[in-house]
Parts: sequence; structure tokens; C-alpha cells
Amino acid sequence: MPEIQTQEKDFLNIIFSEYPQLKETDFSVLKKFESPSGRTYNTYLLEVDGKKIVAKGVTGQTASVSSLGVEWTALKLLNGQNSPDLIFPDHEPKQYLLIEYLEGTSAADLLEKGGIESKVFSLIGESLGKIHNISAGSFGSLDGLHSTKWSDYVKTKFSERIGGVKTIIKEDLYTETDELFQSLEYLLEEENSQQPVVTHRDSYSENFLISKDMSQANLIDFAMAIGGRPLFDVAKFFVTEVYKRPEYRDDFLNSYTQFVPLDKDFMKKLTIYILLECVGFIGFNHNNGNFSGRDHGIKVLE
Repeated sequence: MPEIQTQEKDFLNIIFSEYPQLKETDFSVLKKFESPSGRTYNTYLLEVDGKKIVAKGVTGQTASVSSLGVEWTALKLLNGQNSPDLIFPDHEPKQYLLIEYLEGTSAADLLEKGGIESKVFSLIGESLGKIHNISAGSFGSLDGLHSTKWSDYVKTKFSERIGGVKTIIKEDLYTETDELFQSLEYLLEEENSQQPVVTHRDSYSENFLISKDMSQANLIDFAMAIGGRPLFDVAKFFVTEVYKRPEYRDDFLNSYTQFVPLDKDFMKKLTIYILLECVGFIGFNHNNGNFSGRDHGIKVLE
């Protein structure tokens, strides 16, 4: 094994303690991941017997081991469907989750470069549609220990989120948003009788990896996944991506609806989830000092 830096020795002690079988492999740490802004994560790229894998660890952002457990449960259900495979599917993670390393480029980067927007939107639609065909046991937590009634979940989330933006957005926009949601919430009762599916909850372009041959989009980072309904994720993608590039909406929807047919109330139901996403988006970005993100959410809401 090559000489490693002191900071990696602590990581190795932990990883070998949790996965002692790795001690018998040809093992090396290739790098620690960081964002383009230089922010580091407790996530490492490893090479084990010539194969690249990712070790995702507990961080200040994940707050607890439970988020690793959520991702582990989600990836078990998905079983590699447009998502990373688990390296040790039967091992519930304690400090690190080991998953397949997927080669590719983030959809966000490809969209910034331009020229292939139609293809990227189509691949994302196909990926999300296939994922939304994977059943979850119940609404709420994927392990079924904290199941809920879907309409109650959405109404509670909306109530929490709109309360958080009352002093951020204009009073008339606040009132119109609340009234519109209340006028449409009856449609959530229909969703209660529908099949719970794996719902990512953070389906924006940075979380989709496009394969090198442009044949597939894979969704990553399922730490917030729940058993939910498809339009929760679709609304996230509309707010973050489709609003900025509306000319590619049909590319996304045409691919998506090959796997998830849209019912007659599609636009009304989507409006419910867009309202939910917008008020959450506005509050989150405002509280984190991302005022351009906040203002984007306000524009979509308007």
C-alpha cells in the first residue's frame, strides 16, 4: 500500500474496522472529494482490486448515520436502476457507505456548456421515469418504521414551509399561494390510494450523471429519499431546471411519460408540488444567504 497522509490514516482505521474484508484487498485511496468552490466532503474515491468505488461518510450536513441508512435502503430498492450499485448490499452502514463509482459528467455541467440540452433533458426524463417505477413499501420513511398518510405529509410540509416565507415574499403573493394550495389540496386525497414509489426529493441537474456515451442518466445522492409520489420529484426538476429552459420541457416529459403516464389532473397536481417546492426553495436559500436562489424561487412562484 502506498504511503498515505496522516488525515487518511484515521479514515483507513475506520473503514477497515467497519469493513475488515477490505484488508485482504489491493486497496488505495485515490482522492477526497471536494466541490469546485473547494468545500471538502467526508467522501473518498477508492480503488479496490482495480475497481473504483466511493466511500460516503457521515458529515456535519448529514447530521446523523440515519442519512447513510436512508441511502442504503433506497439503493437496495433501486438495485442499480439508474443509480449506483451497493458494494456490500447486506451491510447496513455505520460510518461509511460503499457504493459503485459511476463515470460520467453532471447534467449541470453539460447544460452550462450548451448544445445538447434536448438530449440531456430526455435522458433525465427517462431516468426519473424508471426510478419512479420502483415501489416503496409505504409513504414516509423507506424502512416503513415511520409511515404516514401522503396527503398529511404534503400538507404538513407546505404549512411549515409557507410559514417560513411569510416575511420574505410580498403579502399578496403569500396569500395567493396559500389560497391556491388550499383550493387544490383535495387532489392529494387521490394520491393516498396510489402506489408509494422511491422519491429522491433533490432531483436537480447536479445530481444526475450523464454517461460518457450519452446513453443514460444516473441519479445520485439518495440521502433524503422517501416513499412518496412521482410529482414531488418532477416539481423539483421543473422549479430548478425547466423554468430556466422551458423550450426543453417536452423533451423531458416525452421521455418521462414513457414510464409514468400522466393523468387528466396532471397540471393541477403538479401545481400543488411546485407551490410546495417553491416555498421551500425560497426559505432554504434565504436562510443560507443564497439570495439569487431565493429570488429565482420567487419568480417561479409568481
